[in-house]
Amino acid sequence: MPLRKKRFCTYQGCRTLTRDPKGRCERHPIESNWHKREAKLGNRHKRGYGNPLIISLDNIKTRESVQLLSNKKIFIQESQLPELKEGDFFYSEIVGMDVQDEKGVKLGRIRKILSTGSNDVYIMESVIESREILIPAIASVILSIDIEENLMIVCLPEWY
Repeated sequence: MPLRKKRFCTYQGCRTLTRDPKGRCERHPIESNWHKREAKLGNRHKRGYGNPLIISLDNIKTRESVQLLSNKKIFIQESQLPELKEGDFFYSEIVGMDVQDEKGVKLGRIRKILSTGSNDVYIMESVIESREILIPAIASVILSIDIEENLMIVCLPEWY
């Protein structure tokens, strides 16, 4: 097998010639610091990537029994939900809510919620026109939400 052609070390400022396939001379070996980075940042699940929800169930002890439950929906009782801050709502409280404008005219019902990077967007099924209307969940559009009355009051822009 012929020798690899010599080339300069890829370490910044080093002019030593090397035949190393990774391009480094003996004074500048490539070091992998991934283990230090992982220890500092935590694994990808702890950082919020992948599938971050990890649960523990009392009666599930083996890997095989866990795999039977993989990719299944989890249901909890309403009493087990955490307390929310004032003005925060669960999606289940918003979906199905009636929507009125500030004059009291019924506009429709919230059918779905889209999660975007900046704010949620409510998808309303209009009763006036047979179409969906996208309502941004921002303070200038959503005037009030009444959970007991199942009612959302909105101020839609003129172009809606």
